[in-house]
Amino acid sequence: MALNIDKSLLDQTKEKAQEAVPVVESALDTLIDAAKEGIEAAKGAAKDVAAASQAKVSEVAEASPSDLYGGHDDAEGSGGGRWFKRLLVLGLLAAIGGIIFKRMRDNQQAADNWQSAYVPPPPPAADDEAGAAPDEAAADEEAEPHEPTTPDAPAEVVEVAETDEETTEKS
Repeated sequence: MALNIDKSLLDQTKEKAQEAVPVVESALDTLIDAAKEGIEAAKGAAKDVAAASQAKVSEVAEASPSDLYGGHDDAEGSGGGRWFKRLLVLGLLAAIGGIIFKRMRDNQQAADNWQSAYVPPPPPAADDEAGAAPDEAAADEEAEPHEPTTPDAPAEVVEVAETDEETTEKS
């Protein structure tokens, strides 16, 4: 459908809207009629359900307790509640199993945490310039710290005397 170039776009839109009004009114009337029919059908179904439920209520009101529980008289002990008893036993067994499982899991966690939470403090040798091992640092802690030694600047000069065996081997 080609638009007419001579008319403005606003005029063309108004014409198309006026053409669509009867179609929309017809569809709306059809929808309203269908809704009315659905409401009437729902009212009829609701009346039927209400009548059936009223009949069931009056039937239950007139019945004796033995009729309601399948004809079993609890005074006779004819097995009434057998399914309830089975369900109760199964629930009890499930609860016991859950308790045992929880305790086993707690015991497993306790076995995994066998290490102590105690963390010993670090050694107090903080100003060790030579980077000594912990035993040497502990020994040095008692005295005042001394200057580190190097091969070029030893702490003491020790003369080593050569033995007769060493001199003969060199020769």
